[in-house]
Amino acid sequence: MSMVIISDFDGTITYKDSISTIGLFNMVFPQYKEELKRIRFELSKLNLSSEIITLKYAKEELKLLSKYLKNYDIDDSLYELFKIRDGFKDLISFTKEKRYEFIISSSGIGNVISKVLTKNEIDSEFIKIIANYYNFNYEFNFSDIIYSRKKYNEYILKKKNEGFVLIGNHPSDRNMLPLYINPLLSIGFNDKEIKCFDYTLSDSASFDDVIRLIKKV
Repeated sequence: MSMVIISDFDGTITYKDSISTIGLFNMVFPQYKEELKRIRFELSKLNLSSEIITLKYAKEELKLLSKYLKNYDIDDSLYELFKIRDGFKDLISFTKEKRYEFIISSSGIGNVISKVLTKNEIDSEFIKIIANYYNFNYEFNFSDIIYSRKKYNEYILKKKNEGFVLIGNHPSDRNMLPLYINPLLSIGFNDKEIKCFDYTLSDSASFDDVIRLIKKV
């Protein structure tokens, strides 16, 4: 069976107590973190749905980050703060061996994800990363972000008859796949049960458990 594995990054490929792709910048730029709190507070006062507020916050988050990135190069040593979940390299090897497709779908920063994979000597040549990217001027091109997500949805739609495996750590990660497409298997890393997933593994579990579950399909 042809299979497409779609995984979240922060808290899924990395452990829950790892730094996140956005958290990296919160640490580097303390003022950025404080400004985000102000933006969050201002948006909370608007008479808008939580979904719209989330979208507006995400865009403001990236706009603000681009301002800080213009004057800063991230120290390579900071990428060592990311804790890759045990067994992830084995999952990638297993995926390649079976000729399955592997997609990282993240609301985080794609540039950081790519760098973390490289730093950890993870063969990412065939991994598709759908995330937010900043260009060489350290600015986010929002039209490109929207375009890549739209193309991703179109791409997934073309593969709707294939078997999908979802791997996340939060109920919202179910949205990595359109709701009208039922995954063959869904797995979550969380110490509390994620009811919209078939299996919930503890946050300390490894990808060896994921491989075991995929082999049962």
